[in-house]
Amino acid sequence: MDCKKILVISQNPFDECSNNGKTLLSFFSGYPKDKIAQLYLHEGEPLCKEFDNFFRITEKDILYNIFGMTKKCGKKISNRVSELIYQESKETKWKTWPLIRLMREVVWKLPWNKKELFCWLDKYKPEVIFSTCGDTLFTYYLTRLIKKRYHSSLAVFITDDYIMPRKNIDIFWQFKRSLIKKNIKRILKEANYFFTISEGMCAEYKKIFQKKSYVIMNMEKITKVNVPSKHSDLVLVYAGNLEYNRDKVLAELSKIIYQFNLDNKRKVRLETYTNSSITENLREKLCLGENKYGGKLAKKDLEVKLNEADIFVHVEAFDKKNIYDTRFSISTKIYEYLSLGKPILAIGPENIASMQFLKDTACCINDPKYMEKMLNIILSDEKKRKVLAKKSEELFNAKKQAKEEFWKILNE
Repeated sequence: MDCKKILVISQNPFDECSNNGKTLLSFFSGYPKDKIAQLYLHEGEPLCKEFDNFFRITEKDILYNIFGMTKKCGKKISNRVSELIYQESKETKWKTWPLIRLMREVVWKLPWNKKELFCWLDKYKPEVIFSTCGDTLFTYYLTRLIKKRYHSSLAVFITDDYIMPRKNIDIFWQFKRSLIKKNIKRILKEANYFFTISEGMCAEYKKIFQKKSYVIMNMEKITKVNVPSKHSDLVLVYAGNLEYNRDKVLAELSKIIYQFNLDNKRKVRLETYTNSSITENLREKLCLGENKYGGKLAKKDLEVKLNEADIFVHVEAFDKKNIYDTRFSISTKIYEYLSLGKPILAIGPENIASMQFLKDTACCINDPKYMEKMLNIILSDEKKRKVLAKKSEELFNAKKQAKEEFWKILNE
């Protein structure tokens, strides 16, 4: 395949450890190094070994330029590979305040100097733009600006729902979501390709925008390693963030495993690895009996823990607000779980994207009142665990051609 030069536009840089950056990196890992460049619009540095052509612009750069503190705006960035630490997207709370979000949009409207950006792009000459526009209006503007200048083909990737009406958000957010919807509609008229994160989002957005999308999700896989078992009993591993009340589901699972061990004289253990901040009270709930809270790990150490696990755990909350917030999302960890061909225990409401994706593969618990019963079955039935492991392997094999298909679409 004759590969075209792709420019990735996103908020976050490529990152081998954190969710958004890792997902983007997984899409292009293996693509020719000189045919990938990334423009990103947030503080931070790329954390990857594979690519090295990056350019960063932030609001700070724009303000420094506008007020004459520097003539340049934005700069080329080197990748950083010294310490790969597993971490989830972790944004300071005040940065999500409506007023701060509005100020970001205002700053990007200022007449900042684009010379450095265009010098970098002129050398690269992108043939394809892959833009994750998200919920920042200025990303849509910048994407259209670059497309127009270089006559590139355009692929738009929507990673989360930023447009559907919600009863529990204020007037500012309702207005912002209406603006995002208008910008998505506008940019899709110019786009050659449209990608979404799940089948549910694909179907819903087709109704809204009358444009079919391709579904893509995290394509990162974990290398299988034969790890000698050091455990006296089964080990379940959860690796991921604890947002959207996932912490409450895990706390309940921890309690049920603790009781199962008491009733059956077993030493089953739930291990939780996350970069999310937790309270001492939650730590105690996650460490009942044999259970363990491991916090964040270096990437290589997390991969060891995943290889050592007997069962992987995926959870979503059952309250109405979080069902609505996660209904189109699929955890980046699911594909990694599948790549190791082990049984998955999935707990969450049946009508959200991640549970729909796993419904024929995992041991799914769609009602919390059945958690104890279903957990007893998977912990006691080795044949069932083997069947589930085979199903994980089969789903992974069915999806592993997705990257090649994705590249073919972009290079049409």
